[in-house]
Formats: sequence, structure tokens, C-alpha cells
Amino acid sequence: MKYEVFHGKKLATLDIPGKWDNVEIPMVNKAPLTNPENDIKTLLRNPTDSPPLSKLVKPSEQIAICVTDISRNSPDFILLPPLLVELEKAGIARQNITIIIGTGSHRDVTLEEMKTKYGYYASSNFRILNHNSRDSYQLRELGKTSSGAPIVLNMVLTMVDHIINVGVTDLHQYAGYSGGAKTIAVGCAGEETIQFTHSANFLEKSGAIPGNVNGNLFQDTLWEIVEPVPFDFSINVIVNEDGKILEIDAGKPRTVFDNMVVKAREIFEYEVDKGFDIAFLGVPYPKDINLYQATRPATYQALSDNPVMKRDGIINLICSCPEGIGKGVGEMRFKEKMLKFPNPAAILLSMSGKQTKPGEQRAFMVAQAMMKNKINIFGSSIPNKELLNMGFLAQSLIPFDMFNRDIRAVIMKDGSKKLLKLKS
Repeated sequence: MKYEVFHGKKLATLDIPGKWDNVEIPMVNKAPLTNPENDIKTLLRNPTDSPPLSKLVKPSEQIAICVTDISRNSPDFILLPPLLVELEKAGIARQNITIIIGTGSHRDVTLEEMKTKYGYYASSNFRILNHNSRDSYQLRELGKTSSGAPIVLNMVLTMVDHIINVGVTDLHQYAGYSGGAKTIAVGCAGEETIQFTHSANFLEKSGAIPGNVNGNLFQDTLWEIVEPVPFDFSINVIVNEDGKILEIDAGKPRTVFDNMVVKAREIFEYEVDKGFDIAFLGVPYPKDINLYQATRPATYQALSDNPVMKRDGIINLICSCPEGIGKGVGEMRFKEKMLKFPNPAAILLSMSGKQTKPGEQRAFMVAQAMMKNKINIFGSSIPNKELLNMGFLAQSLIPFDMFNRDIRAVIMKDGSKKLLKLKS
């Protein structure tokens, strides 16, 4: 039987034995918004749990807008123009607006990528800065959270009157769902903050699993990190596998986040009645931009609170990884950790209970997933020898000995857009 899954910016056709028990997980069954630009304009004037944006800001004030980087599928080229126009109508001069790209420990967004992701209007008329988590001259310390996390943020955020974030609500390995405070608390944070919140010792005790926001110390800490700065307006969207906007909300940040998580759960979480021997997970751009990002669908499924993959089942990731393992400092640390130790158990032993550097947490999560399932990387630009040395499989999608066995398989066109769980 033939199935189509994402392979970066293209679709790949898979030929899976018809005698298997094959289950194709449906993609988002919700129509995109027909005119999201108008919806944004309406929300800016009638936001959720907040005064209209034009009443919130004053002409003399300084504004910072925090946006996601190239690894996130937030359609900022749609979201930013109405926001910027509304701020200008409220009397805010262009020189009083700074757009900060929340890179976290990822690489910088290039000028060409800025034009595509943020659109011509934003990239040509306003100041856009890549955040640098390791440049102390760009950072300011603002104390600690109740859990001990150092609050170190981009200095611009401490010098403005209002902070607006623009982001996407999506499944996330540690926060449960992204959006809300994360664009600022991680994307625009100093390395000290990222290291604390992403260290193995913190993640182990935080209740950080995909889809979980309640009783999640990681998520709670994000909101504490943004308390000292004037973060008072948020625009969050939910997008489908094609990047089309399904839901949008704007207004008071915490209210918007809570509302969007309720909607996201209905869209992204999916229950099945039996487990699977093998999975075929498509990984679309930009989630497949590098291996660091592309492993997320595997860890979502292997490490959910009620995983659907049988012990030692194979998770196939169909991903192109045009940037290899990744070019940012976090991605390099992930690679180094994966290559340094002979097996997943050794990786976990080297990190468990310890503070680790930003980026290494991905190795910690991947190693946890590898202890439960085999992860096969298919269709990438990464040499097979390098993948094998990191503990991944680098083989055909279907092992020869599985063809004539009774196999239950799951196929997901976009493996990052559904969190599968066994029914209780």
C-alpha cells in the first residue's frame, strides 16, 4: 500500500506491505482561516482579556516584538504587518520598535531568511536583531525564579515599555506546548537561563513531557522568567501541516496561551487502542532543517505519558536535514554528546542529575527514546557512518525480516503534528 509523508519541502511516497495492520493517522481535520489578516486586525482592536493595542501603548513609548527563529513554522510574514501598522497608527515611531529574533542557542537567521519569514514590510522598515545568548554585553541579570533559575534576558527587553510576542502554539518536548512565555524566556534568554532550564537535572524533576502544561515546572518557570519585564501582549497561532493558520488569538499573554492550549489539544492529541511495531513519521520543513530539530517527532512518540510504540519498535524519521546535524552552538553540543559515548545508556549516565549545557538536553531526550525504541534516519544528507556512530539506525525503512511477520504499523504524514497515546 502506498502512503505519502513529508520529506522536508517535498512529499515522499512509501510502499508498505498491505498485509500488515497499517494505521494512517489523519492530519489536522480543521479548515484554515479564510482571511487571517482581517482576523488579526480585529483581535488587535478587540483583544482577549486586554485593552485594545492602541490603548495599551502611548506614542512616546518603546516597543520590543519577540519572534521565533527559522526553526519554527510561525507565519510571521502574515502576522507582523497588521501588528506593525496598528502600532504606527497608535503613534509609535518606527525607530521606537525593535524586532528581536528569539534564537536561543540556535544559529542566527540570515538576511535572506528574514525577508521570507518576516516579510518585506518588517524586514525593510524596522530594526531586526538576532538575539545572542552568549554575548554578555547584550544581556542583563534580573534575579532568580523560585526554582533557582537565573533570569538573564536580552537587555533590550529591560529598556522598553512593552513587549509583544508573536509565536506558534505547537507540541513541545519540555514545555508541553510552545507559545506563551517561551519565545522570550528561552528564545531571548542568556545561556545561564537556557542551561538551567534545559539541564538534565532540571528536566528530570520538572514533569516536562510533550503535551503536559499542568504541574510542569519547566512551563511554570518560563512564566516566572518573564515577570520582571513588561510582557503584556501576545499573538499566538496554531498552524496545520501546510503552515496555514487554523486558530489565532491575541491579548493578555497568559490568557491567550491557556486558550490556545485547549484548542491545540483538540487538534494535536490522538488516542489509539493498540500499540505499534513500526512507525513511519514524515518530517516537514522547517522541522527537518537539521537532525537536532528532526528528532523531535521520535521523542514525542517515545516519551509521551502513554506511548504507543512497543518496546524496541522502530521509529522511522523521513527527513532531509539540509544543514546536517545543525550549525548552531546547541546543535554542535548535541552532536558532540551523541558521538562521545558508546550507547544511549552511557549518555544518560553521563548526564542524569547534572547541569548540562544548552543543546545537550536534546541528546538526553534522544537517548531516553533510544532506550525504548530504535530510531532510523532515512533520506537525510548526513553520512550513514556518522548516524551509526551517534546510535541511530541508517537503513532501509523496512527491515527484511519484518516483511513476512504480523506487524502493526503507524504512518503519519507529519510526525510533529500529532501526539499519539494509548487509550487508558
